[in-house]
Amino acid sequence: MNNKDNVWICCQLGAREHYAIPRALHRTGQLKYLITDAWVKPNSWFKELPLARLKSLGDRHHTDLTNAPVAAFTNKLLFFEAQQRIQKTKPWSRMIARNDWYQKQVIQKLKQIDTSKFQEPPILFTYSYAALKILRYAKTQGWQTVLGQIDPGIEEEKIVLAEFKRYPELAPDWQPVPPTYWENWQQECQLADHILVNSDWSKNLLIKAKVMEKKIKIVPLVYQAPETAKTFERVYPKNLLAIAFARTFPGPHHFT
Repeated sequence: MNNKDNVWICCQLGAREHYAIPRALHRTGQLKYLITDAWVKPNSWFKELPLARLKSLGDRHHTDLTNAPVAAFTNKLLFFEAQQRIQKTKPWSRMIARNDWYQKQVIQKLKQIDTSKFQEPPILFTYSYAALKILRYAKTQGWQTVLGQIDPGIEEEKIVLAEFKRYPELAPDWQPVPPTYWENWQQECQLADHILVNSDWSKNLLIKAKVMEKKIKIVPLVYQAPETAKTFERVYPKNLLAIAFARTFPGPHHFT
C-alpha cells in the first residue's frame, strides 16, 4: 500500500479534514480521482446564495486540489437536500438517506472510470458510514480498499449512552443511531482491507467491537494550525456526554 506507483481513488462525503487524504495523494501524483458530493470553485455563483445550508458549500473546495481530477454532484445534492426538507425528515433519517444517496452517485461514477489504462488496479479510499455499497463495488473489481474510520464506532456510542443516562439534561434530544447503522458499519469493516484510525483509543474501541486488529492502522491526524492557535487555550467539558455532544454538533457550546 506504500508503493508510490500505486494510484488512488478517494471518495469523500463533505469536506472532512479539509481533504487531507486526497491533498496528500495529489502532491505525490497518486490521486486519480477525488469523488465528492459537492465541489464549489472560488468564482462559483453558489457562493452568492444566502441560505445557511448553501453557504456551507463555500467550504467544498481546496486550493491544493485546484488542478486535481475531481468529480462532484453539486446540483444533485441541492435537489436531494431540498427534497429532504420538503419531506421534513428527521436528522438521523436524513443523514442515513444522504449517505445512501451519495454512495449511489459514487458507484455510477466509478463505473465510468476506465481503469484498464492504469498500470495497476487502484486503491480505493472512503470514509466510514457512507462506504458499504462503495466497498462492495470495489471488491467486485478486485481493488484494494481502505476505510477511513471517523470515530471509535459503536463502543463510543455505548460510552455516550451511559453518560446520557447520568446527565440527560445536557442533551435531552439525544438519540442513539438506528441498529441498521451499526450493522452496515460492521460490514464495512469486514470488507475493508485496511482501516485507518487516528488514535490508540479508537483502535482499542474498534477491537472491542470485534473489528479485526490486523486491519487497523493508526495514522495521527495532522493539520495546519492557524495563527490564532498560538494563543488558543482549550477548555474541556466536565463529562463525556458533553464531549460527545460537542463532536456531534460542533459550534460555540458552553457547558457547566
